Amino acid sequence: MLRCSRGGSMSIARVSPAVTVQGWSFRFFVWEKYANKAFSTPMALQVGKKLFQFSNGVSISADVAYHFKDVTAKKLESFGWCSISVNF
Repeated sequence: MLRCSRGGSMSIARVSPAVTVQGWSFRFFVWEKYANKAFSTPMALQVGKKLFQFSNGVSISADVAYHFKDVTAKKLESFGWCSISVNF
């Protein structure tokens, strides 16, 4: 998926290809952001798995992700997160 948006003094173009393999979902995000007369390139990788599917259609899933604030910067700033979600 390619998304472009513009507002005020900021422009962003984002590509986020995704694939599911044997119940695991993988999604890679990369942005090109222009704000305050400077470019930056954040990136993130997200991995998910449906843990349990109830007979009534409700499911429980888990995701983990890791994000780099700007891969073109001299000092990489990064963070990660994990989540558990219930889908109705």
